Amino acid sequence: MLLGDRQQVAARTPMPVHDVMKAASKTQVTSESVSFADGAAGTTQRLKLTYDGVMALRGDRLGEDGDTSITWGTGTVLITEVSWKLKNIARQDNETARLALLANGEYMVDYENGYILGKNAISTSSTPDTISYKVRLATATVDAITFVSTDSGDSYSKDSSTALESQSLSKASAGNFYKATGRVDATAASGNYFFQLIDSASIPSDGAETFIMTPVKIVHTLGTDTYFDIDAAPAGLPASSGIVWCLSTAEFTKSADGSFASVTVAYK
Repeated sequence: MLLGDRQQVAARTPMPVHDVMKAASKTQVTSESVSFADGAAGTTQRLKLTYDGVMALRGDRLGEDGDTSITWGTGTVLITEVSWKLKNIARQDNETARLALLANGEYMVDYENGYILGKNAISTSSTPDTISYKVRLATATVDAITFVSTDSGDSYSKDSSTALESQSLSKASAGNFYKATGRVDATAASGNYFFQLIDSASIPSDGAETFIMTPVKIVHTLGTDTYFDIDAAPAGLPASSGIVWCLSTAEFTKSADGSFASVTVAYK
């Protein structure tokens, strides 16, 4: 039967589609912080993990009862995994009915949606834990760049990072910016970053600056590399003094963050 045990396509568990045309890499999520609802033993817990699609132990497919990559840091609050109950049972396929069937310390996992229901085994007043698991994340790729001008036939000059950095002087005199491609490293804290191109012949101090173009917002998540590609070719953008790039935590003023960026800038 086409739908198997999915007798009806539901919002929480729709028909699964594994798109093998898109590359994905097995990723170990390590010691993700978990906060429990405070209360005595038996308090119900509803936990949403950062990622959907929790994988099996070997990371080869979606996890299931008895074959899961989930491990707890201490494992004193939620102890025993049980099967995801009441799936496709009319009028009982809901969280309230599921939680009513759990004993203290038991939990169940919706692997597709990265969601956990459980009842704590002990009092959870100020009792955090961590959880580790495997997921598949899309492989971030950046198109290969040929640094050849389409307007004059001359090669671009380029400034490429040789280590993670927060800023760099690409050109110390007037010129044109054409392209920047790079990565915000997985070790950078989650948050909004801004890739700035500054019109300057030297790396300036933090503060108000003259920008070659509007800063580009980059939304980054700790633990995952974030790639960006900024293209102004073939015409380029003029800089009257020089070209400096900066990974900033402020948008319209320069505020260089730690050394988290690897960047290549093409210029003339």
